[in-house]
Amino acid sequence: VLTVCERRNVGYFFTKSQKLYRFENGSVQRVVQNYSGKIYSFDGISIDQNNDLWINSSYGLFKVSIEPFTRVELNPIYEDHSISVVHRTKTGQIIIGTNEALKIGTLYSDMPIQVYNYKAYQVAETPKGLFIATDKGIMELKGNSIVATSFPFQSGKSISLMHWDGESFWYSLRGEGLVRYNFTTKETKQFKPRDVSFASHFYTAQNNFDQSVVYFGSNDGIYAYDKKKGKMSFLKVF
Repeated sequence: VLTVCERRNVGYFFTKSQKLYRFENGSVQRVVQNYSGKIYSFDGISIDQNNDLWINSSYGLFKVSIEPFTRVELNPIYEDHSISVVHRTKTGQIIIGTNEALKIGTLYSDMPIQVYNYKAYQVAETPKGLFIATDKGIMELKGNSIVATSFPFQSGKSISLMHWDGESFWYSLRGEGLVRYNFTTKETKQFKPRDVSFASHFYTAQNNFDQSVVYFGSNDGIYAYDKKKGKMSFLKVF
């Protein structure tokens, strides 16, 4: 299994044999494709607000909905072999990040795709807006425009991770640890590599089932932040 994603109690996982599976209510079912081509190298998988599944690979962008999964061929932009991030917003905008640029447009429209000189690594939708992690800091999507944010410590820096845990907004400065930011109080807490036995790079984050703990995947292993205790700890035993 290469990766897993889940939304509203429905999950998907993609295997090394280039097969996609759906699991729900304890059962697993393969999702078949409707053409003979291969996906080749696999880069990511995500579920949008409409419960459509998006797969980005070196062979282009694929969309999975009720029908068998289909390669998107509406615009040459979806043929780019360097797509690393794809996200569909609640209003139907498509955000695509490649090795060279950040591109924003709509799937079913003749309007030109907007291109920005950023490398995009992740998209996070929060109650305070939609944010994009780039090589030049955290950007916010406002309407059809991208604007820089004023979150502490991050301006002009490469952002490897963002995560909304239900109370706080987390982000990781590449090589500089983690930052926890509260939208309401503006309180900021920085967890840096100079702290005892703390990692420098973070890539993934996920809440536990009751939202009381946030788990972070790093170059040094898995860390857990207990929201009630306000304590970060390293998981030494699994």
